[in-house]
Amino acid sequence: MVDWKNSPDHSTPLNAETIQEAFDEKLDAAVASATYAAGVSLPASNGTDDTVALNAAALAGAGKVLRGAPGQFYRVSTPVVLRSGTTLDMTGCTVTLIDNSNANMVQNYAANNPQRTTTTTTTAGSTTVTGTGFNSGDVGRSIVIQGAQGNAYCGVIQTYVSSTSVTVGKAPTVAVTGAVTTIYDRDHDITVRGGTWVRGLTNDILEGPLHEHMLIFRHIDRLTVGDFYIQETQVGTGKYMVNPSDVTDFTIANITVNAQSAHGNGPISVGGPAIRGVISNISGFAHDDMVALLGSDSSRLEDFVGDIADVLVDGVHCGIGTWGGASTASRCGVKIVGGDSTKLRRITVRNVTGAYFEPAVRVWDDPVFVSPTDIANLLIEDINAAVGDNQGLVELTASNIKDITVRNLTQDGTGITYCYGVRIRDSYLGSSIINSLVIDGVVFNGSPTNPTALYMQGTTLIYQLSIRGYRVQNPSGTGGCVINLASATGHINRANVTDFIVDRIGNLVDVSIAGGLIDELTVGNGFGLGTGNLVRISATTSPCRILVANVNWQGSILVSTSAPADIFLSNIRFTGTTVGVRALGSTATPVRIFGHSMAIPTSTPGATRDGSQVVNVRHPDIRCDLSILAKVDGDEAFNTNAGLACGVGRAVSNGTNWKNLYTGSTY
Repeated sequence: MVDWKNSPDHSTPLNAETIQEAFDEKLDAAVASATYAAGVSLPASNGTDDTVALNAAALAGAGKVLRGAPGQFYRVSTPVVLRSGTTLDMTGCTVTLIDNSNANMVQNYAANNPQRTTTTTTTAGSTTVTGTGFNSGDVGRSIVIQGAQGNAYCGVIQTYVSSTSVTVGKAPTVAVTGAVTTIYDRDHDITVRGGTWVRGLTNDILEGPLHEHMLIFRHIDRLTVGDFYIQETQVGTGKYMVNPSDVTDFTIANITVNAQSAHGNGPISVGGPAIRGVISNISGFAHDDMVALLGSDSSRLEDFVGDIADVLVDGVHCGIGTWGGASTASRCGVKIVGGDSTKLRRITVRNVTGAYFEPAVRVWDDPVFVSPTDIANLLIEDINAAVGDNQGLVELTASNIKDITVRNLTQDGTGITYCYGVRIRDSYLGSSIINSLVIDGVVFNGSPTNPTALYMQGTTLIYQLSIRGYRVQNPSGTGGCVINLASATGHINRANVTDFIVDRIGNLVDVSIAGGLIDELTVGNGFGLGTGNLVRISATTSPCRILVANVNWQGSILVSTSAPADIFLSNIRFTGTTVGVRALGSTATPVRIFGHSMAIPTSTPGATRDGSQVVNVRHPDIRCDLSILAKVDGDEAFNTNAGLACGVGRAVSNGTNWKNLYTGSTY
């Protein structure tokens, strides 16, 4: 409330702006006073090892704000342990892990202090866990069961049934008997913010996840970490820097990293279970993935596995760093990993920029997993980055993706021979299945040689594919595609390519390897200047349906197929000089062409074949030699062979012969 009596000038009336300013000042002062009243000032550094003093202060100030003294250089050799309700604010301070300590720098109390250890038995797919010594106080506690899912199952006890039985929220996926089981109380409301955090030299011992990572958090609700800088030298190896797992309602934000270790030092690695989180504004350089969401990980690096859901990653930027004396980029901007029957749901990744020597965003199964990923409702958008040669801005190498949308991709292809918007590769667990993939907006800059929106390899089945808004201008070469199905075992059930503008591309849609399949393809609403085909189906024998509508194609061939095909052409402007539709190879039979309204140069044949394939035309604007066409009742075409008895011009077939619509002559 404004203190009118103590206003500096009573003679001047206060306007609304002045009143608001006075109110804000009072409010800020009140908040600051209340905050500092609950705070605890940490002692000054002793210059050697401050671990004991800092932990004593953290215990005494549990549930309060712990503040480092600005300008201090703290040194620790074992973790500073934080309890529920505690904020550690190291703004203005530097905290260094002493060389050869082989330890974390920060832990929450629950991470390494179990309530008790016992043994339990599980049934795969059942939420009932049996054992001994359960009590009503176990409800809400975390339970970790070795071998019940991947390395270990982690869940939360939901109900107490009896001293020998409880139920958990998510069913274990593996049946175990007499498994070592650890029960933990859950921490809550912990914050770590501010300062510069330095991992010292040779902190690289491989003793498991509670030793290799810098800041670890386990079994915790409402966690906030950020507003600090992380420094690591090349010889100061270690693993993840901020590593929460079994966490809900978390925020990790505003962290800058300069990490030169060669040991896979991912700045932000969130392990499952992880529910409802925001990761934002992560920048700098690391010789690993800048942000990783890990439903499962190497058993050496994780305590347990778990689902990840409702997570937003917004703002990741990697600059160029130095490693091994040479300039290099980070591995990936964001990596999303499932495996071990974990489920990843409703994850959004956006605003990834900078330079990466692997994909900017990667979704995959790790080769150490024994069971597949299950991913649904994944959105990746606003990615503007440079990646290495033969890499995609987004790479999909996961075995089971129910639906994914990728939109607004921009790639700097300067100096790159093969660059891809989305690249699909074989899953390490075998074939990949994608129910729905939407790619909406792919732009290549910097004159790339072979810019491709979707490059598909491996044994992958896509049920529904949609690609919209593909843009390429001034490429340095004549390759590139919207779709390149470069796999003998790749299969697309239904594909739609729309709203494209391309300049000097190769084949717009290219099934380039024998055995690759597209069952149904729609290409529409686009303009292309190409050196090859609008659609090329090569060396496959499975029939397909191709619809092309509202397209201006200034390339060599409109459709070339080695497969039996029904081809529908509507409202087409084609300026190529080779052929409109070509049946290529003995397997291209029958090829049937339907539609209307097609503008094509009079000197360009509308349809050809290279053998005795059966070709039907039911399109009055297709100009071709009727002698190569089968005679089917209702077919129509424009005959260009003056040597035939029906003469040149439009003709229709009654199944026995062709009849010229103008002269009535038959062939």
